[in-house]
Parts: sequence; structure tokens; C-alpha cells
Amino acid sequence: MPGLPTSPPRRAPDPNPPRAWPVGIAVCVLVLLPTLYLAGLTGAGVITRRLTGDAYHFLAIARKSVATTFYTYDGLHATNGFHPLWQYFLGTSFKWLNITSHQAQATYAGWTSLLALAAGVAFGAAAIVRVTRSRFLGLLTVPGIYYLLIGAHYHNQAVWEIHDGMESGFAVLCGGLVLW
Repeated sequence: MPGLPTSPPRRAPDPNPPRAWPVGIAVCVLVLLPTLYLAGLTGAGVITRRLTGDAYHFLAIARKSVATTFYTYDGLHATNGFHPLWQYFLGTSFKWLNITSHQAQATYAGWTSLLALAAGVAFGAAAIVRVTRSRFLGLLTVPGIYYLLIGAHYHNQAVWEIHDGMESGFAVLCGGLVLW
């Protein structure tokens, strides 16, 4: 009938949509690159130098949760001062993998946080490519060259505080999975 609004014509799906996972993998490598580059410059201990004071608080709670049946900082009183998903993961990992030394636990938490961050950004970038059909927009999930190489070379690591051995990497991973 004349005068009635009509819906716009539907577009046919793109027969050749951009593949999302090559961008996700590239972004994952770009997120890992600064730490690997800095490890080459200053040694593998770079991962524990990024841990903040709160990370050691969470490590102590996870360490004591292996020996007790509750989450505690002092071994006597229950605490609620932690991020549950991260604590459950760390406590379970320490128990199953028999990680007992403080240095090994800190190293494990640092690398796990970094890998979770990289995976989360990869999932997020792949989701952005899938939705927007733009590889360029997927690449924007990684900070610029300053953050990648210049910050690492000149020891300006504050820009990479997001993988600090705490729940930040897991939060980005969960966000990336939700976006995907």
C-alpha cells in the first residue's frame, strides 16, 4: 500500500568475510612481544618485576589456601580481601602442579596473567573483526609502538601494569570471551 513504511532491503551476506583469527593471533603476538623483548634485554626475571604489592598479598592467600580449607592471609582468620576467580585458580594450580616455592608461585602467576591477557585480547580482536569486518579495527586492541617497544627498551613498564600477576589478565580474558 502506498504511504506505509517499508523495511530496508536486506543485504546479502558477504561471500568473503575477513578471517578473524589471523588478526587475533597477530594481536596475541604483539601483546606478548614487549615482555619477551624485555626478557631478552634484562633476563627472565622481568615477569616477577612486574608484580605489584597486591599480587604478593594474593599469592600469600592462595599459598595458605592450599594448606587450609579456607582463604586466609594470616593462616588463622578468613579473609574476603581477594578476587575469587583468580584466587581459586591460583590455589588450585599450586595444589595440582605442586608449586611450593614463593619464587615459582610468583613466576607462575606473572606468566599466567600475561598469557590470559594475550588470549583475552586475541579473542576480543577476533570478535571485533567478526562484527565489523575490519581487520584494522581488530588491530586497534593493541597499544601503539611506544607501548610495544619503546616503553620496553627505555624501562617504562608502567604502561604494561595490566598483567601484574593479579586478576587483570583474567578479567581481559573473560571480556574477550564474552565479546567472542
